[in-house]
Amino acid sequence: MRLAKFLIIPAVLLTACTAEFFDDLDKIGSVYWNPEIGLPIASGTFTIADYVDAVSSEVTVSQDANGVVVFEYTGEEVKSDMAEDMIAVPDQSFSNAINLDLTDISGFLTNLTFTKSFDYDFVVVPEAGSNDELDSMIFKSGILNIDINGDFPVSGQMDVIFSSITLAGQTLKRTYSWTHNPSNPGQAFIENIDLSDAFIDYTKNGTMANNFSFHIDLTINYQGQTITQANSLDIILTMTNPKFRIVYGKFAQRQFITDQQNVLLGILEKVDAKGFYLDDPQIDFNFKSSFGLPVTAKLTSLIATNSAGATLPFTGSIVTNTTSVASPSINEVGSFIETSIVINKDNSNIVDIIAFLPNELSYQFEGSVDPQGSTVEQFVLDTSQVIGSYTVRLPLSGRVEEFKSTKDFDFEGSDLDQLKQTKIILHTTNGLPLTVGVELVFLDINNNPIDTLFSGTNFLSPGTTDGNGFVTSATENTVEELISVEQIEKLKSTVKIRMISILNTGIDGTKNVKIRMQDEVKANIYIQTALSF
Repeated sequence: MRLAKFLIIPAVLLTACTAEFFDDLDKIGSVYWNPEIGLPIASGTFTIADYVDAVSSEVTVSQDANGVVVFEYTGEEVKSDMAEDMIAVPDQSFSNAINLDLTDISGFLTNLTFTKSFDYDFVVVPEAGSNDELDSMIFKSGILNIDINGDFPVSGQMDVIFSSITLAGQTLKRTYSWTHNPSNPGQAFIENIDLSDAFIDYTKNGTMANNFSFHIDLTINYQGQTITQANSLDIILTMTNPKFRIVYGKFAQRQFITDQQNVLLGILEKVDAKGFYLDDPQIDFNFKSSFGLPVTAKLTSLIATNSAGATLPFTGSIVTNTTSVASPSINEVGSFIETSIVINKDNSNIVDIIAFLPNELSYQFEGSVDPQGSTVEQFVLDTSQVIGSYTVRLPLSGRVEEFKSTKDFDFEGSDLDQLKQTKIILHTTNGLPLTVGVELVFLDINNNPIDTLFSGTNFLSPGTTDGNGFVTSATENTVEELISVEQIEKLKSTVKIRMISILNTGIDGTKNVKIRMQDEVKANIYIQTALSF
């Protein structure tokens, strides 16, 4: 906050510094002041980073390889839908009837135990409108419903073996047995199996895709009852609400679009300028994907809005082109892989955008998952998504002409009660390539102006610069402002001070300059006054 104090020197003087001035009376040893003596009340050294700290909390300050100051704004991330909302494995239903043929039942001997095996293959139906080829899946949740009804007039047992499903480390197997009761013949079994964390192989040992198979061993104990080919056991298997934790296969193309996101450029929130130009502004866009398949992304909206509410869209090839987003390999499951693009003056109108003095940027992107169609094995996590973010980078290399900013500060005018006619003296050594002027407007409780100080005064004359725009030597400057008793009396009703600062590069804003991190201003403030007790 140090440069804020520098830029509002009178405000600081008439508030914190004045209070400190009275607090230090007992340290000075005399209450008889000579108004011809300038009393030092504040001093400090200020850089452009201090100015940013004073006016905006959203800005990060860094420097490039040449030491030039860079302002950075980072926007909130925007995200595509998660894969579980884009890719679905629908409910599946498989049914069949188990019968014994004539060969099986001819010549049955009493007290015979008979076993027969059955193998079943079914096609897994992919999501409607897609041609997904599913290889395997780990379930996040889901239920396997088993419903068996039969009319075999014998005792027996049926083993259902799901060799494609592994649950709790074991091949899924269920056994159903029954004892024949002539007064209540038939079989009826219902079971619901929780498939959470189960693994299912849809490839039939690597030979195909979208396959669901299981095996049944039927054992019957014949006691002389009459069995015909019409007797059967009907089995219905239903897989309901299958949700994947990870699914492998080849997937059809899906589209997505993100919500719009905004980033506030606080340092440009309440500014105006006759001219504003930066040499090399840029926006670093970063896309990251955890889809284990190809993804493309494209900006559908990138718009700047200034403090007047006017908008200016970004244009250029970088905005219209589609970006291929890198994806994790089969050995990088769970990782995000990043892809970056840079928006600069070579591929967009960003120079015009920054000259527009935007205080907000909004953006949105759309994309395709597996845009070229399925060609190799891929994977998708339930949490897979594409995430976009960006950083606005503004190196302070360029020019500004009459760059005006406004900021309000609370102020207690009653603190001036003991001051008489007062002179403020500011001595500066300016190592910045900027001319700085400040105007202070004192406002009453109704926001009406009471008085204005330092109108049209340049607090700082710019440092001397070389042909590259770097400051080579600092410039000294002294400013004095006399505040009369009448002015002080009026200022006692002040509740707020509005600071209007005006910056120019060089003398008049037409010179291109570069501001380095080490460029600084040294300031000393003195006061000449008399006190009334």
